[in-house]
Amino acid sequence: MPSATNGIADHLDPGGLNRRLADLERQVRELRAAKRLEAATVGDGGLNVAAEGSLNVIDEYGNYLMTLGKVTEPISGATQYAFLINRQNPDGTPGQLAFSVYSPLGAPPQTAGLYDAAGNTLWTDDGVAAQGIGRPYLSFPWAPDAASLWPSTAAGAWTNLLVAQVPKQQPRLLVAGAATTPSGVTGQLRLWDYVNGVQIGSTVTVSSAPGGATWAIGPAAIGGNHLDTLQLQLQGQITGGAGALAATVYTSYGLQS
Repeated sequence: MPSATNGIADHLDPGGLNRRLADLERQVRELRAAKRLEAATVGDGGLNVAAEGSLNVIDEYGNYLMTLGKVTEPISGATQYAFLINRQNPDGTPGQLAFSVYSPLGAPPQTAGLYDAAGNTLWTDDGVAAQGIGRPYLSFPWAPDAASLWPSTAAGAWTNLLVAQVPKQQPRLLVAGAATTPSGVTGQLRLWDYVNGVQIGSTVTVSSAPGGATWAIGPAAIGGNHLDTLQLQLQGQITGGAGALAATVYTSYGLQS
């Protein structure tokens, strides 16, 4: 008489069925592991985060250290796609924002920003003008327009006219201004690095310029390491004729390599 259970199970021994179940369990574990991307490597083709998704780095306390993608601005509730990096505090409290590319108010334009641990803005670009920096505010020098008020020298040896003491930030420097000498009188200007005992840039000659002449030194390399204190001296001397050389600085700033 035929068996009442004439199916697949009739043709499988218990050992084969167990092997199939074990294989299914292994495949399920592999699928779960693949979804989590633990210790994964992304090669050619990259990794795409779809619309309204985000990539986050979260510490063991649940604080967001980095977010790339969709964020919601807590004040306005507006959603935008941004890049945020927060500091990590050793006590587990949320850290302050350190760098961002987003709009703090939730509305365009987005700006790039760099912040200190107290939340103060150290640097940001100008999102409204779409060019240049928004902060920090930069100072610029003013000088007397009347040459009679400029420092001067009638000496035949290098004499200090103007001095400056600043921390080194960039590897090069540009200094420019104006100078006067009476007719028939020739003078020279140079920029001297007092700390390193060397001249910066080339020597400038000013000859028969009673009405004034513009001059510039640089861009020229400056010595020392980052944040070393530079002691700069604008020096002048007379090389021909009888009279005085007067000079002033209109602009000076550091430059990148």
